[in-house]
Amino acid sequence: MLSGPFFSGGKVAEATRSSHFAFFLPEADYSFFKDLKSGAIDESYRGKTKQSGQLYERLLEELKPRGITPEEILMVGDKIETDINPARRLGIKTVQYIGYSDHGPSESDYRVSSFHELRALLERMKA
Repeated sequence: MLSGPFFSGGKVAEATRSSHFAFFLPEADYSFFKDLKSGAIDESYRGKTKQSGQLYERLLEELKPRGITPEEILMVGDKIETDINPARRLGIKTVQYIGYSDHGPSESDYRVSSFHELRALLERMKA
């Protein structure tokens, strides 16, 4: 289970509330993350982007001392070039969400079309 100052988002968090997972869900327009309790910007993420892979590299640096490996992280996103490909290049497992728009086939580990499917996938992974 992941824990820490990760940005967590609405419908995915709600749909998976009982799955005992924590989430890192970067929004497309954010190049930095906030500690949701204090509202403070984590400066180590500033200027890093998903598409370049720098954001994921920084995340891996942060999680390594906690004993969390890339294979234990699951990136959920809809955009192939910013969410799926850069994360996969670093060994992070990926789920392509096609519920709002399908950006075409990708090399994601999984594809889901609803948050209910995502929840079921997480439950299978947890078992």
